[in-house]
Amino acid sequence: MTKREIASLVIKLMGVFILLKSIAYLPTVFGAFYTINQAGITEALSKFLYGAMISISAIIPFVWSVLIIQFSDKAAAWLIKDNDAIEKPATSIHRDDVMTIAISCLGLYFIVAATPMLIRGLSTYPMYTRAGMNFVGLARFWNITKQLIAPTVQIGLGIWLFAGSRGIVKLWKKIRS
Repeated sequence: MTKREIASLVIKLMGVFILLKSIAYLPTVFGAFYTINQAGITEALSKFLYGAMISISAIIPFVWSVLIIQFSDKAAAWLIKDNDAIEKPATSIHRDDVMTIAISCLGLYFIVAATPMLIRGLSTYPMYTRAGMNFVGLARFWNITKQLIAPTVQIGLGIWLFAGSRGIVKLWKKIRS
């Protein structure tokens, strides 16, 4: 196997891991629809929007994992650019290449794990802003805002880890030497 094939295989394994991990989101869809029916929400639009947001947040990990598996060859070509990676079988893979692949997979995982949290936070945001701006409403508004900050930062970190994995490895080499 060449270095690119190894990188592609690792990224595909990461996609399968995300796919298996995202199965845990499916029960939240059924629970959300049960809660919507029991909550006494009479507005059809509110029921539809809340149900759609919960459904989308459960579907996103599936879509991401399929996309990761589908585009793993292109991601591997982007991560490992040297010409030797295409032609010669890898008898040994350099630790910089392993670190690049591992950091990029970690970034993909951060993005996939944080996206449903961000969508759930965004779906509850309008409910808390309707609560009014008295002390209790302001406290709820602040709590939901804090719940939006964490997944946003995690998605940003995931994008940085995936897109900058080679730069992180170069920085690590400079720090170590």
